[in-house]
Amino acid sequence: MSIVTKLCYIATILVLYLMGYTTVQGLVQVGEFDFYTSVDSLLPLIPEFVWVYHSIIPVMFITMIGVVRDKSLFFNMFWACLAASIVLNISYILMPAFYPREAFEVQTLSEYILEITRQMDGAQNTFPSGHVTFSWLILLAAAEALTNKSMRLIYFLWAMAVTVSTLVLKQHYIVDVFSGILLAYGVFYLVKRLMSAKLSLFTSDDVSNAKGW
Repeated sequence: MSIVTKLCYIATILVLYLMGYTTVQGLVQVGEFDFYTSVDSLLPLIPEFVWVYHSIIPVMFITMIGVVRDKSLFFNMFWACLAASIVLNISYILMPAFYPREAFEVQTLSEYILEITRQMDGAQNTFPSGHVTFSWLILLAAAEALTNKSMRLIYFLWAMAVTVSTLVLKQHYIVDVFSGILLAYGVFYLVKRLMSAKLSLFTSDDVSNAKGW
């Protein structure tokens, strides 16, 4: 599969998700669910994690283009991302949860970028976390594509860093994180199972035709 073709598929994922998310931002104005816990209140605001938070798109491109070379795994990831996008946006409509964002004085570049991020990304759509979901989907795809244990560990640490960033940037609740991880595992392996079942069906049909059945 060519790089251009891969880029088109990745762009499709991003455009469809962002279109849905933007639509939800306009539809959902008030958070009806409160997932705030004492653990969330203990976590400090660390604006420097905004760089990790925004690393997800370049890492997705690098992984899908340079790391995931198997065609079946690529489409496993593609359909899993689309399925996750649908589930996320439906959940944002049915279970709008508002994260109470604390004000801070903008003094550094990290704080400035965080402020812009908050202006673009509303606080009423948190459950599950899209950043956590997609970072763990990237991790799952990379884990299957890579044989080098050190590289797998790097991807795991990166996914954990993105997960932590959603909490210390005060973008998501603890429950958003766990639900995002569960969603990633759910859609990735569900799509994998469906693809395997479809492949087995076609293989069985070919064998049957060869025998003249």
